[in-house]
Amino acid sequence: MTAIFGLAIVGFAAVFVLGYLHNKKRHDQASQYAIERGWSYERRDSRIGDGWRFGPFGQGSSRAGSLIMTGLWPAADANGAPVSRHFRSYEYEYTESSGVGENSSSTTYEFHVVEMQIPRPLPWLELAPEDFGTRLFAKVGVKDIQFEYEAFNRKWHVTAQDRRFAFDVVHQRMMELLMGAGYDRSSIRIHGHTVFAWRRGHVKFEQIEPTCEALNQFINSIPQYVWDGR
Repeated sequence: MTAIFGLAIVGFAAVFVLGYLHNKKRHDQASQYAIERGWSYERRDSRIGDGWRFGPFGQGSSRAGSLIMTGLWPAADANGAPVSRHFRSYEYEYTESSGVGENSSSTTYEFHVVEMQIPRPLPWLELAPEDFGTRLFAKVGVKDIQFEYEAFNRKWHVTAQDRRFAFDVVHQRMMELLMGAGYDRSSIRIHGHTVFAWRRGHVKFEQIEPTCEALNQFINSIPQYVWDGR
Protein backbone atom coordinates (compact mmCIF):
# COMPACT_ATOMS: atom_id res chain seq x y z
CA MET A 1 0.00 0.00 0.00
CA THR A 2 2.86 2.35 0.95
CA ALA A 3 4.60 1.60 -2.34
CA ILE A 4 1.44 2.38 -4.32
CA PHE A 5 1.02 5.66 -2.44
CA GLY A 6 4.65 6.54 -3.13
CA LEU A 7 4.24 5.83 -6.84
CA ALA A 8 1.14 8.03 -6.91
CA ILE A 9 3.07 10.91 -5.32
CA VAL A 10 5.87 10.50 -7.86
CA GLY A 11 3.33 10.45 -10.69
CA PHE A 12 1.61 13.64 -9.52
CA ALA A 13 4.99 15.34 -9.12
CA ALA A 14 6.02 14.33 -12.64
CA VAL A 15 2.78 15.70 -14.10
CA PHE A 16 3.25 18.98 -12.21
CA VAL A 17 6.86 19.39 -13.37
CA LEU A 18 6.02 18.56 -17.00
CA GLY A 19 3.13 21.05 -16.92
CA TYR A 20 5.37 23.73 -15.44
CA LEU A 21 8.07 23.17 -18.05
CA HIS A 22 5.52 23.21 -20.89
CA ASN A 23 3.98 26.50 -19.68
CA LYS A 24 7.42 28.08 -19.20
CA LYS A 25 8.40 27.10 -22.74
CA ARG A 26 5.18 28.61 -24.14
CA HIS A 27 5.71 31.86 -22.26
CA ASP A 28 9.35 32.06 -23.31
CA GLN A 29 8.32 31.52 -26.94
CA ALA A 30 5.57 34.15 -26.70
CA SER A 31 7.90 36.68 -25.08
CA GLN A 32 10.52 36.18 -27.80
CA TYR A 33 7.86 36.38 -30.54
CA ALA A 34 6.64 39.72 -29.16
CA ILE A 35 10.14 41.15 -28.67
CA GLU A 36 11.11 40.35 -32.27
CA ARG A 37 8.14 42.42 -33.48
CA GLY A 38 8.50 45.33 -31.08
CA TRP A 39 5.36 44.40 -29.13
CA SER A 40 4.92 44.39 -25.38
CA TYR A 41 4.33 41.10 -23.55
CA GLU A 42 2.55 40.18 -20.33
CA ARG A 43 2.43 36.67 -18.92
CA ARG A 44 -1.04 36.72 -17.33
CA ASP A 45 -3.86 39.11 -16.38
CA SER A 46 -6.96 37.94 -14.51
CA ARG A 47 -8.71 41.28 -15.16
CA ILE A 48 -9.11 40.71 -18.90
CA GLY A 49 -12.78 40.37 -19.73
CA ASP A 50 -14.06 41.94 -16.49
CA GLY A 51 -17.53 43.33 -17.16
CA TRP A 52 -17.91 41.72 -20.59
CA ARG A 53 -20.82 39.35 -21.18
CA PHE A 54 -20.39 38.07 -24.71
CA GLY A 55 -18.57 35.31 -26.55
CA PRO A 56 -16.25 33.45 -24.18
CA PHE A 57 -16.30 36.23 -21.56
CA GLY A 58 -18.26 36.25 -18.32
CA GLN A 59 -18.61 32.47 -18.10
CA GLY A 60 -17.42 29.96 -15.51
CA SER A 61 -14.70 30.69 -12.97
CA SER A 62 -10.90 31.11 -12.90
CA ARG A 63 -11.18 33.51 -15.82
CA ALA A 64 -7.93 35.01 -17.09
CA GLY A 65 -5.91 36.03 -20.12
CA SER A 66 -2.35 34.85 -20.76
CA LEU A 67 0.31 35.07 -23.48
CA ILE A 68 -0.74 38.71 -23.85
CA MET A 69 0.86 40.62 -26.71
CA THR A 70 0.09 44.29 -27.34
CA GLY A 71 1.26 46.52 -30.14
CA LEU A 72 0.48 48.80 -33.06
CA TRP A 73 -0.65 47.27 -36.33
CA PRO A 74 0.74 49.24 -39.31
CA ALA A 75 -2.07 49.59 -41.80
CA ALA A 76 -3.78 51.86 -44.26
CA ASP A 77 -7.30 53.18 -43.92
CA ALA A 78 -9.98 52.81 -46.60
CA ASN A 79 -8.53 55.84 -48.42
CA GLY A 80 -4.98 54.50 -48.39
CA ALA A 81 -3.69 56.83 -45.67
CA PRO A 82 -1.24 55.20 -43.22
CA VAL A 83 -2.64 54.45 -39.78
CA SER A 84 -1.54 52.48 -36.73
CA ARG A 85 -4.18 50.50 -34.89
CA HIS A 86 -3.74 49.32 -31.32
CA PHE A 87 -4.24 45.58 -30.96
CA ARG A 88 -4.01 42.94 -28.26
CA SER A 89 -3.70 39.18 -28.70
CA TYR A 90 -4.07 36.68 -25.86
CA GLU A 91 -5.27 33.29 -24.76
CA TYR A 92 -8.45 33.55 -22.69
CA GLU A 93 -9.60 30.72 -20.48
CA TYR A 94 -12.31 29.90 -17.98
CA THR A 95 -13.29 26.78 -16.04
CA GLU A 96 -16.72 25.20 -15.62
CA SER A 97 -17.34 22.83 -12.71
CA SER A 98 -20.15 20.40 -11.96
CA GLY A 99 -21.03 17.90 -9.25
CA VAL A 100 -19.79 17.71 -5.67
CA GLY A 101 -17.32 15.58 -3.77
CA GLU A 102 -16.20 12.43 -5.55
CA ASN A 103 -18.61 13.20 -8.39
CA SER A 104 -17.19 16.65 -9.09
CA SER A 105 -15.49 17.44 -12.37
CA SER A 106 -14.19 20.52 -14.15
CA THR A 107 -13.39 21.51 -17.72
CA THR A 108 -11.20 24.39 -18.85
CA TYR A 109 -11.98 26.13 -22.15
CA GLU A 110 -9.37 28.09 -24.08
CA PHE A 111 -9.85 30.73 -26.78
CA HIS A 112 -7.46 32.76 -28.89
CA VAL A 113 -8.72 36.36 -28.83
CA VAL A 114 -7.47 39.33 -30.86
CA GLU A 115 -8.76 42.85 -30.22
CA MET A 116 -8.26 45.90 -32.43
CA GLN A 117 -9.24 49.46 -31.56
CA ILE A 118 -11.50 51.53 -33.81
CA PRO A 119 -11.77 55.34 -34.17
CA ARG A 120 -15.09 55.77 -32.36
CA PRO A 121 -17.52 53.60 -30.36
CA LEU A 122 -20.16 51.78 -32.37
CA PRO A 123 -23.24 49.73 -31.43
CA TRP A 124 -22.53 46.07 -30.81
CA LEU A 125 -22.74 43.65 -33.71
CA GLU A 126 -21.70 40.00 -33.64
CA LEU A 127 -21.00 37.53 -36.42
CA ALA A 128 -20.58 33.89 -35.38
CA PRO A 129 -19.99 30.90 -37.65
CA GLU A 130 -23.21 28.98 -38.18
CA ASP A 131 -23.12 25.66 -36.33
CA PHE A 132 -25.44 23.19 -34.63
CA GLY A 133 -25.96 25.53 -31.69
CA THR A 134 -26.97 28.56 -33.74
CA ARG A 135 -29.28 26.44 -35.91
CA LEU A 136 -30.88 24.99 -32.77
CA PHE A 137 -31.52 28.50 -31.44
CA ALA A 138 -33.17 29.39 -34.75
CA LYS A 139 -35.53 26.40 -34.47
CA VAL A 140 -36.73 27.58 -31.04
CA GLY A 141 -37.36 31.10 -32.29
CA VAL A 142 -34.06 32.90 -31.68
CA LYS A 143 -33.62 34.33 -35.16
CA ASP A 144 -30.55 36.03 -36.55
CA ILE A 145 -30.49 38.76 -39.20
CA GLN A 146 -30.87 37.51 -42.77
CA PHE A 147 -29.27 39.09 -45.83
CA GLU A 148 -29.86 38.80 -49.59
CA TYR A 149 -26.92 36.44 -49.95
CA GLU A 150 -27.91 32.90 -49.12
CA ALA A 151 -24.37 31.49 -48.97
CA PHE A 152 -23.49 34.19 -46.44
CA ASN A 153 -26.59 33.37 -44.36
CA ARG A 154 -25.54 29.72 -44.28
CA LYS A 155 -22.02 30.61 -43.11
CA TRP A 156 -22.72 33.41 -40.60
CA HIS A 157 -25.11 33.92 -37.69
CA VAL A 158 -25.52 37.70 -37.31
CA THR A 159 -27.03 39.50 -34.31
CA ALA A 160 -26.92 43.20 -33.51
CA GLN A 161 -28.02 45.92 -31.15
CA ASP A 162 -29.62 47.70 -34.11
CA ARG A 163 -30.80 46.02 -37.34
CA ARG A 164 -30.22 49.12 -39.45
CA PHE A 165 -26.65 49.33 -38.17
CA ALA A 166 -26.15 45.67 -39.10
CA PHE A 167 -27.27 46.30 -42.69
CA ASP A 168 -25.07 49.41 -42.88
CA VAL A 169 -21.99 47.44 -41.83
CA VAL A 170 -22.70 44.11 -43.52
CA HIS A 171 -23.07 45.36 -47.08
CA GLN A 172 -22.32 43.35 -50.23
CA ARG A 173 -18.55 43.94 -50.26
CA MET A 174 -18.32 43.16 -46.54
CA MET A 175 -20.17 39.89 -47.09
CA GLU A 176 -17.80 38.94 -49.90
CA LEU A 177 -14.84 39.73 -47.61
CA LEU A 178 -16.25 37.59 -44.79
CA MET A 179 -16.76 34.65 -47.15
CA GLY A 180 -12.98 34.47 -47.56
CA ALA A 181 -10.76 31.89 -45.90
CA GLY A 182 -9.21 34.47 -43.55
CA TYR A 183 -12.43 34.54 -41.54
CA ASP A 184 -13.07 30.81 -41.22
CA ARG A 185 -13.94 29.52 -37.72
CA SER A 186 -13.63 32.95 -36.06
CA SER A 187 -16.39 34.93 -34.38
CA ILE A 188 -16.24 38.71 -34.78
CA ARG A 189 -17.83 41.37 -32.60
CA ILE A 190 -17.91 45.15 -32.69
CA HIS A 191 -18.15 46.29 -29.08
CA GLY A 192 -17.70 49.96 -28.19
CA HIS A 193 -14.23 51.12 -29.21
CA THR A 194 -13.06 47.59 -30.10
CA VAL A 195 -13.48 44.88 -32.71
CA PHE A 196 -12.88 41.37 -31.35
CA ALA A 197 -12.11 38.11 -33.11
CA TRP A 198 -11.97 34.80 -31.24
CA ARG A 199 -11.82 31.09 -31.91
CA ARG A 200 -11.67 27.97 -29.76
CA GLY A 201 -8.27 26.58 -28.86
CA HIS A 202 -4.84 27.66 -27.71
CA VAL A 203 -2.98 30.61 -29.19
CA LYS A 204 -1.13 29.78 -32.39
CA PHE A 205 1.52 32.43 -32.89
CA GLU A 206 1.39 32.11 -36.68
CA GLN A 207 -2.30 33.15 -36.62
CA ILE A 208 -1.79 36.45 -34.78
CA GLU A 209 -0.67 38.59 -37.72
CA PRO A 210 -3.18 37.16 -40.27
CA THR A 211 -5.97 37.78 -37.73
CA CYS A 212 -4.79 41.36 -37.18
CA GLU A 213 -4.85 41.94 -40.94
CA ALA A 214 -8.29 40.33 -41.22
CA LEU A 215 -9.60 42.71 -38.54
CA ASN A 216 -7.93 45.64 -40.29
CA GLN A 217 -9.69 44.76 -43.55
CA PHE A 218 -12.98 44.34 -41.70
CA ILE A 219 -12.60 47.80 -40.14
CA ASN A 220 -11.66 49.36 -43.49
CA SER A 221 -14.80 47.88 -45.06
CA ILE A 222 -17.11 49.74 -42.67
CA PRO A 223 -18.57 52.65 -44.71
CA GLN A 224 -17.48 56.20 -43.92
CA TYR A 225 -21.05 57.30 -43.19
CA VAL A 226 -21.12 54.82 -40.30
CA TRP A 227 -18.04 56.49 -38.79
CA ASP A 228 -19.65 59.88 -39.39
CA GLY A 229 -22.69 58.78 -37.38
CA ARG A 230 -25.14 59.35 -40.20
